[in-house]
Amino acid sequence: MIKAVFVDFYGTLVRENGPIVGEVLADICAAGEEKDPAPVFGFWWKRFGALLKEANEGAFRSQYALARQAFEETTARFASAADPEALCARMVEHWSRPSPFSDALPFWQSLRQPCYIVTNSDSSFLDAAVGTLGLTPAGMVTSERAGAYKPDRRVFETALRLAGLSAGEVVHIGDSLINDAAAASAVGIPALWLNREEKSVPDGVTAVCDLREAGRWIRARG
Repeated sequence: MIKAVFVDFYGTLVRENGPIVGEVLADICAAGEEKDPAPVFGFWWKRFGALLKEANEGAFRSQYALARQAFEETTARFASAADPEALCARMVEHWSRPSPFSDALPFWQSLRQPCYIVTNSDSSFLDAAVGTLGLTPAGMVTSERAGAYKPDRRVFETALRLAGLSAGEVVHIGDSLINDAAAASAVGIPALWLNREEKSVPDGVTAVCDLREAGRWIRARG
């Protein structure tokens, strides 16, 4: 029996990227040598991901600090005069006021079990975003609260302690095969991979195409 639901936030309930991200890339391109935003975003995303990994292996640093460093390296790489602090401030605006997927609120309202948000974020960004959307989670675990970033098991262990439940009593839903599905499973938590793009599903992974299907899966077992 499922006693609680853990759900990722960015990329699952709300869009990982939005108009502000495009505006940030345009600012970097307008002030630099590279006019195609694709390689700029690719470089920034790769460096940001690498910095998240480094934060798990050493001293923890906030998402804001890591994003700013990634912007500093990106503007230097593409000889852009854009201000990394201003770019990061725009990203904070996006993280604090993201656009929800159309199935997110109906899914949330359909749940019978308490729902906990478990996501990589600074706590202040998530607090603002949840307040804007009018959500009332039973609890929230950010990377800042856990002192680690998914896929580190400490994030999920923190969530289990907060919920007061064992791994087998919850289910986790997220859009990342590595950070959500594989990471939750590694702690013993049953996981649903939110596969909106209908990618190939690896053996042993339970996938759903949207949150409506996730809700049906949960209700059938709740």
